[in-house]
Amino acid sequence: MSNSLVYALILFALNTLTGLSARAQVFSENFENVANTAALTNKGWVISSTVSIIAPASSPPPISGTASIQYGSVSNTSSDQINTPAITIRSGTTVSFKATANNTGGNKASPTLTVYLATSAVSPTVVATIAVIRTGPGSTSLGSTANSFNFVVPNTVSYPANYRIQFSVVGSGGNGTVTLDDIVTTNTTVLPVTLVSFSGQPDPEGNMLLNWKTSSEASNRAFVVERSHDLQQWHMLGEIPGAGTSGQSHTYQFIDTQPLRTGYYRLKQIDDNGMFTYSKPIVLISRTKTDPLSISYKANQREVAFQQNPDDIAFPVAVQFYSLSGHLLSTDLVAQPASLFTIAAPSARNPLVIVRVVDAVQQVLVTKRILLTD
Repeated sequence: MSNSLVYALILFALNTLTGLSARAQVFSENFENVANTAALTNKGWVISSTVSIIAPASSPPPISGTASIQYGSVSNTSSDQINTPAITIRSGTTVSFKATANNTGGNKASPTLTVYLATSAVSPTVVATIAVIRTGPGSTSLGSTANSFNFVVPNTVSYPANYRIQFSVVGSGGNGTVTLDDIVTTNTTVLPVTLVSFSGQPDPEGNMLLNWKTSSEASNRAFVVERSHDLQQWHMLGEIPGAGTSGQSHTYQFIDTQPLRTGYYRLKQIDDNGMFTYSKPIVLISRTKTDPLSISYKANQREVAFQQNPDDIAFPVAVQFYSLSGHLLSTDLVAQPASLFTIAAPSARNPLVIVRVVDAVQQVLVTKRILLTD
C-alpha cells in the first residue's frame, strides 16, 4: 500500500462528554435468589448468626419481592453486622437500600442502623461512616414501614479500592432487628480522561496515521490502540503511555504500518488501577491503486477466479454478476477468508458481463467487465 489513495474517510468527532463510555460499576442484591444464609456466605457476604432470610409468610414480611434479609442486636449494648462482598469504590459511589425497624423487645426497642465503609478483609475493619439512621422522627429515620435511603460514600479514604459496605444495628432498651432489601451501590464518577477528538488518515507511505487529543487526564496509565475488520473481533496494535494526571491538553499519535483496506479503530483507556474504558470506534477506508482482487475467467471450467492483491480483504464478501443492462444474474457469498477462490460463471445471453465484489458493509471492492467465452 505504498501508493495509497483515499476514497472514503469517515471521522467521528468525540465531544468532551461522550468520547469515552460512562462507567457504572453496580453491585445489587435483592435476595430473591438467596435460599439461605449459606448462599449469602458463598456469594462473599460476611454475616453473623442472627441473620435470616424472611419469606412472604414471615412476620414482618419482606420489604419487596419474595425475600428480604433480617438481623438484629441481642441487647442495647451489643451490635450485629452484615457486610457486603468486596466492591470497587470510587469517589462519588452511592449506596441505596430499603430498610424497616422491627421493635421486638419488651421495652419496644428502637434500633439504630449505622452504615459503614469497611475493609475487604474476612474480618472487616471500619474505615469511614456513611450514615447513621435512628428510629424516630427525622429525614433519615427508620420506621415500621419501608423507607428508601440513598447516601454518597464520603471522600475520606483512598480511591479507588475494594471495600465492603457494613450495615450495623444496635438496639435500645431491648432486642431490636432491622430488615434490609434492594441494596445497590453505583459508581457514577467523572471519567478519568476527557477525550476531545479521535481521527485518522493514510500517510504518503501507505500507513494509517491515528491522532487523538485529550483536554484533561486523571491517573491515566495508557491508551491501547485496537483494530477490527468487522466491529466484533478486536486486536491490539500497540500501547501509548498516558499523561498520568494533568489538567493540560495532550495530543497522541499512533501509526498502523499494515492497515486494512477497511479498518475500524478504537482506544482502550487504562487507569493506574487497571480499570479501563473504550472510545467510540472510527472507520477508516483506503484503497490501493491496484485493485484488491485480480479477476480471470477459466473458459474450460466455466469458472471465474479471484486472487487477492494483497491479502487484506475482510470476509465475507459477495460476488455479483450483472448483465450490461444492469440485470442481476447471480450472487455468491464467500464466507471464509481465501487468497484464491473461484465462482461458477452464470448463464447469460450476452457473454459480456459485469462482475462486482462487495464486502459486509456494502463497500465495492472491485468492478470489472469479463467475457464469458468458451
